[in-house]
Amino acid sequence: MTVNVAVIALHNVADSGPGSGAADPGRWAVAVTAAVLAVAFQLHHGVPRARPARHWRRTLPAHILAVTAAALHVGEGALSPLVGLAVANTLLWLPARWSVPAVALGAGQ
Repeated sequence: MTVNVAVIALHNVADSGPGSGAADPGRWAVAVTAAVLAVAFQLHHGVPRARPARHWRRTLPAHILAVTAAALHVGEGALSPLVGLAVANTLLWLPARWSVPAVALGAGQ
């Protein structure tokens, strides 16, 4: 599922309108880097294990910030699936009083 979401996000970049800079190599570099990072972070946070993911208190915010910054740079909501996946990780690690608002904010992205 994680790889599928990353592919969907990259497909969104490809489907961006011709005036949006879809062919811009810098935009593609940011999108591909964000997709690879999102998959790596998602695997780090979401793979079932006996003990919590190591350093999740640092990697979870880094995951959310990286994909959100990339989504803002690429624009047009093309990387929104990556943002949604990142904030959904908060449901695994944070109490509901923090994770539910984070997911709600991410869904508005």
